[in-house]
Amino acid sequence: MNYFGESIAIVVAVSWTITALFAEVASKRLGSLQLNVIRMVLSLFMLSVALFFSLWQFLANWYRF
Repeated sequence: MNYFGESIAIVVAVSWTITALFAEVASKRLGSLQLNVIRMVLSLFMLSVALFFSLWQFLANWYRF
């Protein structure tokens, strides 16, 4: 694993490129507003799952901070 960091960087760059291409196609089909609403809902879901597995709660308790 001599070039592990470089390999990860190339994979990340390729995945960002693929994501940008998919976002372009989706925005042409759905429109920017609908695409952004879907993206935000999916982001909230993924963040909630990540919080659940890391802190054992679905939404953060912002009043504690």
